[in-house]
Amino acid sequence: MTTNKTTGNSYTLIFIALAFIFATGCGKTNNDPGEPNPANNSNKKQLILMIGDGMGLSQITAASVASGGQLNISRCRHIGLQKVYASDKLVPSSGSTTTAMACGVKTKYLHIGVDHNENPVPNIPEIIHPEGFAAGVVTTSFITDASTACFFAHNPDRYAQEVMALELHSSSLDVIIGGGRRHFNTREDSLNLLDSLMAYGYQVFDNLADAQQLNDGTLACFTNEYTPPKISEGRGDMLSKSAMLAIRLLEKNENGFFLMVEGAQIDWACHESDAGYMLEEMLDFDEAVGAVLDYAENDGNTLVVILGDHETGGFAITDGDEASGDVAGQFITSNHTAVMIPVFAYGPGAEQFTGVYENTELFHKFLNYLEVESRNN
Repeated sequence: MTTNKTTGNSYTLIFIALAFIFATGCGKTNNDPGEPNPANNSNKKQLILMIGDGMGLSQITAASVASGGQLNISRCRHIGLQKVYASDKLVPSSGSTTTAMACGVKTKYLHIGVDHNENPVPNIPEIIHPEGFAAGVVTTSFITDASTACFFAHNPDRYAQEVMALELHSSSLDVIIGGGRRHFNTREDSLNLLDSLMAYGYQVFDNLADAQQLNDGTLACFTNEYTPPKISEGRGDMLSKSAMLAIRLLEKNENGFFLMVEGAQIDWACHESDAGYMLEEMLDFDEAVGAVLDYAENDGNTLVVILGDHETGGFAITDGDEASGDVAGQFITSNHTAVMIPVFAYGPGAEQFTGVYENTELFHKFLNYLEVESRNN
């Protein structure tokens, strides 16, 4: 679908965007996208946070051009900007930015769920679980990767994968879907943490197809031994299916739920300065956004917040044509950048996410919507 012509750092993409849209249903809705249905009479509070890892405004713009201007994310009418710096560096990491969202504190570059001084800080699932809420995470990376780990682990080193895996079975998560099975059953300490998950009541699956048969209960589904494949390697619509499975299980909770859905490989593509890979992952993430927005529109009591944790690659669009889906651009770095990141919100409470604010404010906005009091200072 994509042809890359490379001259130095320049990439020209010939992307058959409309074929992708028709194949996946991206951008398709029968309802007015501008205004979600009014909340129904239920007291349930449901919040879905969708993170495009490494997704800045340039990645969104490139994907919009490639898709002929038909991104689902454009259905949101409430948009803000978040400041994403770490406590020790202007340029952040996924660990520091997602800790800010999950725990409400600025922290160091490599930290997961701890503050600047390495003190553990309660995350959203830990805070809302005693109030009767359910919680889940879904990712196209491995479960103990930085963005996902911030919702169950507390460690000063984001690369301590096997150590953080020890925290999952006793976490406040009800649904867990992603790769990284080897951190649980092929470990240096020879422990089998899949047994621990089952002992704590999780139904454990090693593929999404079997997990789809579940109608209720807690779930830990490992979609790959390590990292799920790229879209170009045949991953298919795993992210959309995983998100909707998680919603189906979590919505059984009568009080409501919090779900984080991550399109992780946008970041990986930008680290590799591979614009074709980036666009494929962006459009896959947007397909999942569309499925979630359709659910929220029909439900009426679900707030959806869509954002990046930081930008990766410093991608600059230098040419393109929305009619043909051609995009040309350059990456200026293989690392992250420090630019502010857009926040898109849809559903009840969406207006609270407009403006310019620190990424730590997202944590407080989430809890305010769920009507749960923070335990963090």
